[in-house]
Amino acid sequence: LAVCRTDRGSLLRQRGRTDDAGREYAAAAGLLRGLLDGGSADPFDRVALAGVENNQGLLWRQQGEPAKAEACFRSARARFAELAHERPDHPPYLSEAASASH
Repeated sequence: LAVCRTDRGSLLRQRGRTDDAGREYAAAAGLLRGLLDGGSADPFDRVALAGVENNQGLLWRQQGEPAKAEACFRSARARFAELAHERPDHPPYLSEAASASH
């Protein structure tokens, strides 16, 4: 459900429906944080949350809110970097950390 809400948020963002996109990203992040707070150790949940944060940063940038965008990008980058450190054999995590830095 969180992934679907993230994808829907991205579609809405690309169509210029920024308020609706923001609500979808917030809902997705809430679902993922609930899983992680509930003890999920699945790296997919952590990757998904980092992705939502990165998408929220894109939305803030689109809305002309650079400080809010930067905060989201920093959080996403930190999450991806942590995963890359834990799994150096999985290069996509490092790539995602670099993308969030870009």
